[in-house]
Amino acid sequence: MGAVAEPAAAARQLLTFFIAGEEYAFDIREVREIVACGHLTHVPNMPAAVRGVMNLRGSVVPVVDLAGLFGLAVTPLLRRTCVVIVSARLAGEATRLGFLGDAVGEVFEPVAGEIERPPEFGTRARPETLGGIARRQGRFVLILSLEALVAQLDAGESPSRSDRAPAPGEAAQGTAPAGPP
Repeated sequence: MGAVAEPAAAARQLLTFFIAGEEYAFDIREVREIVACGHLTHVPNMPAAVRGVMNLRGSVVPVVDLAGLFGLAVTPLLRRTCVVIVSARLAGEATRLGFLGDAVGEVFEPVAGEIERPPEFGTRARPETLGGIARRQGRFVLILSLEALVAQLDAGESPSRSDRAPAPGEAAQGTAPAGPP
């Protein structure tokens, strides 16, 4: 009796979305849906990166601003602003989280050789929050590791690099803006 051939592994598909002009992606298997950003309710004592919660068909879903996590200006809530809803494990429990994006991109299937290890420097996100970097039609797409991102959120850590120098006119984190002399 011969060995049974195993079915070919499902091809990896990525959903892209934009944050501050850069293209990011989640594995499509982690994404539950994409919704327009409606009203967000601020909840006191939430981490700064959590912009609030939204009502998703009767469920309370925390919405995380990845731009804020990565040390960028917070995502403006505009007509095209989207929320990528994912299923994750937070504090050991299955939960839905939303991640703000400026706009949704596309779903694509990278071919062999299009995904490389993320750079260890030069990105706003810690390298461990990146699952790779994909080449896509002459540009790069940063693939986020949902597991690593949620683990850092769960631990109360910021996934952004703390060594970022403040932009001109911006106060360093934890300090008040400079006033007149």
